[in-house]
Amino acid sequence: MISVIRSLWIYAHMLALTVLYAGTVALAALLGYRNPERLGRECARRWGRGILRASGTPVTVEGLEHVRPDRAQILISNHESWYDIFALATYVPGPLRFVGKKELARMPVFGPGFRAAGHIFVDRGDHASALQSMALVSERIRREPGTVVILPEGTRTRTGQLLPFKKGAFVLAIQSQVPIIPAAVAGSRAVLPKGRFRIHPGPIHMAIGEPIETRGMTPADRDRLLAISRGRVTELRARAAAALAARGEAREGAREPRERFA
Repeated sequence: MISVIRSLWIYAHMLALTVLYAGTVALAALLGYRNPERLGRECARRWGRGILRASGTPVTVEGLEHVRPDRAQILISNHESWYDIFALATYVPGPLRFVGKKELARMPVFGPGFRAAGHIFVDRGDHASALQSMALVSERIRREPGTVVILPEGTRTRTGQLLPFKKGAFVLAIQSQVPIIPAAVAGSRAVLPKGRFRIHPGPIHMAIGEPIETRGMTPADRDRLLAISRGRVTELRARAAAALAARGEAREGAREPRERFA
């Protein structure tokens, strides 16, 4: 019962933060604010950080040096929970744009705020529309530095196993001739698995790997790039899980002496 009440309190907090920050960006764009995307970046970080704090979910990150805010790049990651999004929005530095499914655009407040902040919706059910959206993303990548975040599994995994990768991120990287930054998040599924209601406070670890260069690649290299990237994400997922396990053992080790003398 306590966990249900705690979860309801976190969801209420999540809703309030979403209305506050997405609403702020949407309203700013509506009123002609000069740079709603810059405002959106700051709001996204505050949104993600606020939800993580309310949930009792500390995040540790390794490999941030591989993300360069002064260049264009595509960051890919596994997707186990909504908490992946909160962690990425909070800790990936520099200009950040997510590519999300079009269904999110229909969400009141969140959809308009997401769009005004410069994030991109893709209609996965309409191939022609998806290609057009990706062409626009490619054009933006070429002219603006920053990180485009794509979760190539396309949906959250129920089992914790990595799902097959969709090819859009790798086609986009080759078209734009920008590097792929592989990343992985561990611990988020324990906080909130797909299809579950209760939120369980716990740590998350995010590992970011070295860039995979695409300069000189052609569309014929798409499947090879996908395979290399999937292998890197798999390795990073194992590293992130090991880091979480080590943190748990360290906490247990620190607790034992106190328990011994209690």
